[in-house]
Amino acid sequence: MRSYCPDLPAAGDAILVFDLGVGLRDVPVWVELKEMTRPQPRTVTRVPPATYPFRVVQVPARFEVPGEYQVIVGFEPRSGAPRGAPDPALRFPLRVGRQRSAWLWILASLGILSAALAGYARLRGRSRP
Repeated sequence: MRSYCPDLPAAGDAILVFDLGVGLRDVPVWVELKEMTRPQPRTVTRVPPATYPFRVVQVPARFEVPGEYQVIVGFEPRSGAPRGAPDPALRFPLRVGRQRSAWLWILASLGILSAALAGYARLRGRSRP
């Protein structure tokens, strides 16, 4: 798993898609979506362990409220794994309905526009006798 989008623009229905590596074709994979906004995390969706021969896991999810979420993708230990070995799992934080990145784009655009206007005014001032 190489990249993901951590920001969803609004609450509602979504499909989470995970493209597994070739070596995970026969490994049982489970997925859990947790809402982290509350003091006690709440499981929103849980997909039990299954193998995915085509290496694509699709998880329908409903984000009921804006906030912080976490997706956990876990792998069942192989039959020769030592007892007490750590449970291999990947965790992906998600922000739903939080417009932090929108404000960043707005501020960056205003900065670029201000610099362009200042440059234009400066050039225009030089061209006058």
